[in-house]
Amino acid sequence: MGHLLTVLRAEGVISPPPASATPVDEELRSYDEYTDHVRGLAPKTRSHALRIVGRLLISRFGDDAIDFAAINPDHVRRFFAEQAELYSKLPFNAIFG
Repeated sequence: MGHLLTVLRAEGVISPPPASATPVDEELRSYDEYTDHVRGLAPKTRSHALRIVGRLLISRFGDDAIDFAAINPDHVRRFFAEQAELYSKLPFNAIFG
């Protein structure tokens, strides 16, 4: 169903989903543009990166304004340690299936 919606939106048959306007959503849209147009990353690579970056930003800022200067290496280490802990408890096919 998701692929059908993507095709219909690309063809202009249906309108795109409404864009969320939280600071995290705005930053993710900007980051996606950068990774697409400047870095030339593949859509699947961008999708994975956006999910990870989105979780990091939400865990640090929630719905508040983003202040990148407020993120330090310890925050990033803790975030990835928490993510590793979560993923270590999932069955293999839930991660890669």
